[in-house]
Amino acid sequence: SDHWLIASAWLGSLAAISLIFLLAKNHRWHTHTLLLSGIVIACGFSACISLVLMLSPDKNLHSMLFWLAGDLNDAKTPWLGMIILTIGSIYCWKLAPGLNIFSCGELKAQSLGLAVKKYRITLYLLSSIFTATAVTISGCIAFIGLIIPHMTRLLVGHDHRIALPVSILLGGSLLTCADTLARTLLAPQQLPAGMVIAIIGTPIFIWLLQR
Repeated sequence: SDHWLIASAWLGSLAAISLIFLLAKNHRWHTHTLLLSGIVIACGFSACISLVLMLSPDKNLHSMLFWLAGDLNDAKTPWLGMIILTIGSIYCWKLAPGLNIFSCGELKAQSLGLAVKKYRITLYLLSSIFTATAVTISGCIAFIGLIIPHMTRLLVGHDHRIALPVSILLGGSLLTCADTLARTLLAPQQLPAGMVIAIIGTPIFIWLLQR
């Protein structure tokens, strides 16, 4: 069942990213157009999720809300998720030299001979697959993706060959700490881990934004 769940999540994420590409195609996939297209698609899917919640039986509603807030209660040893993460991380690490060039700006990267369009599509597809896999295991926990990359750059710099493995370790550590707090702060009542991360992450992200 886990295999079908992850496969369905992949199809959904690829459908979403394909719609974003389609909407932004006329503007040559400009960053701002991609961002606005993503916001529009997210709003549409959010409305669909709200509809599903409204039509769901009351006995399933609590667990669904917990999962949407980020919950690790049903997260067993995620062998398939770990395999996907390992293979994807190795592939991303091989892309790291190109990512270092890409981070200097698209025009400069293109002038240095980097296949900018290919890199962009690859990064978006990998991001959608990683996100879909993570969400099937732990639900929607957004702040890790907002905080950890910036903290990693502050700690180890901008070299993606170092930043990528460090960000994986930091992200996992933050999630573990948040889940521990979620289980102990109001014990025996448990909070969603995503809620704890949002409470912790909001001031940290504001601080990072000021930096």
